[in-house]
Amino acid sequence: MAIQCQCECGRVFVMPDISEGERVRCTSCGREVTVPDRDPTLQLVQTFVKTQCPKCGKPVKMSSALAGSQVPCLRCGATVRLPRR
Repeated sequence: MAIQCQCECGRVFVMPDISEGERVRCTSCGREVTVPDRDPTLQLVQTFVKTQCPKCGKPVKMSSALAGSQVPCLRCGATVRLPRR
């Protein structure tokens, strides 16, 4: 079974359950992310907000936990404001 974890930048990782407690480096921003312990009683339901970069037009899809915030475009680095939920 896989474990989902998310970096502060919004990048979502799906890790094998043997990775519990390990630290991994985010491939988007370089921060360290700790893989949480798997809780078999919880089922993760991930929701997203979608928009597009105003500079290059690349579609941007981030966790709804970041709704209303500003994130960098992964293609061109421009600031993208995510819509509120």
